[in-house]
Amino acid sequence: VVHETVEVGAQTAATLKGQ
Repeated sequence: VVHETVEVGAQTAATLKGQ
């Protein structure tokens, strides 16, 4: 599902921002 992909991308971006 596209929405799931966008959500995962947002989580990844947040993780990278946190590091």
